[in-house]
Amino acid sequence: MIISFGVFQSYYVTTLHQTRSTIAWIGSLAVFLLFFTGIISGRLTDAGFYRSVTFTGAFLVVLGTFMTSLSETYWQVLLAQGAFLGVFFPFFFLSSYAREKRGMSYTESLNLTLVLNGIGFAGRLLPSLIARYCGTMNVYITFIFCSALCMYTWVPVHSTPGLYVWTTFYSLSVGGVQSLSLAIVPIIISDTSKMGASFGIVFAAIGVGALIGSPVCGAIITSSGGSYTGAQAFSGSVLVAGGLIILAAREAKRRQKQEDVWVKM
Repeated sequence: MIISFGVFQSYYVTTLHQTRSTIAWIGSLAVFLLFFTGIISGRLTDAGFYRSVTFTGAFLVVLGTFMTSLSETYWQVLLAQGAFLGVFFPFFFLSSYAREKRGMSYTESLNLTLVLNGIGFAGRLLPSLIARYCGTMNVYITFIFCSALCMYTWVPVHSTPGLYVWTTFYSLSVGGVQSLSLAIVPIIISDTSKMGASFGIVFAAIGVGALIGSPVCGAIITSSGGSYTGAQAFSGSVLVAGGLIILAAREAKRRQKQEDVWVKM
């Protein structure tokens, strides 16, 4: 539901008569709560409350979905889909971009979201296989920078076929980021008794980024008179910054273990 929010983004902008930045808060709040509450659920999982945490989360997702179907105003949708449902710029704005800049119909723009999700399935599996031979952290860092490169190369895309090609490559690269984001935690944190809490901290960091990232991109688009270039460059630059931070963490771990620069990690 989260990676398909671009479908809702396009629909809400049209039916609720709100700006892109305002609508983006719905998806951002959902992603933020989904991940940030990991600080609590991770610690509860360590304490043995896995089933209770899972049941509560599943119940809130179902409740939020039903409440969203009854919502008619912006604040109702924000509370239902944002609060209960608990690298996201393309997921939110790809459909809107396709309709506004490429002149695609609503149905055609949704096809891009289907491509993004469909290709992403393979994009989440292949990096895991590659990581077995090259190292999880090495592959993760590579895919972060590939995702950043994709964001920058979105800027010169000016045709519908080119947009489909770009969506394919972006889906493959960001799939690696999504699938390996938690797999690198055991590499950095060796204390297995605190693994749930460690995952929670990672989820919380992702949540904060998701909360402010998409609304900021929406504000950039609005302030640029509808141009997506600034938001695309901003997203690419944030990915580069994140990649450099992970690269620094790898280097610190490598030095701690006194391994070679090209070590499989």
